[in-house]
Amino acid sequence: MPSDFGAPDILYALTGLVIVICWAFLILHPNRSSRFITVPKFGVPLAFGLIYAGVMMAKFAGSGGGYGSIAEVRALFVHDDILLAGWLHYLAYDFFIGVWIAEQADRMGLSRQIQAVILVVAFMFPPMGLALFLITRGATHGLRRITA
Repeated sequence: MPSDFGAPDILYALTGLVIVICWAFLILHPNRSSRFITVPKFGVPLAFGLIYAGVMMAKFAGSGGGYGSIAEVRALFVHDDILLAGWLHYLAYDFFIGVWIAEQADRMGLSRQIQAVILVVAFMFPPMGLALFLITRGATHGLRRITA
């Protein structure tokens, strides 16, 4: 159901812009340990999480949906407010995992070009990006053992 005043549409657009900027900085910024990255690393998931919590606390009980079946989830996401909250859930967790991938890749000494590919995949298709990173990390550790 559409919400009042178009607020979900406005929040969707604003949070989408914020997350694209954050991912761009994560992928392109050469010094991930700086405050420049630290603030979005925690601030964006925190802000998105608080918006999520507020929406879910206000709208979940009256939504007629739930998590017990696919039909209940479908009923839940018919509401634009809750659909936005679900989207923010994805954005917050996906960015947090992207930061984790970047930090781990830096510790491993993985080249920035390989990191960029993995992070772009993680941005567009998060579970595939995480899987790609884990496979790359496993292969890198395996090669180090063989050559050591």
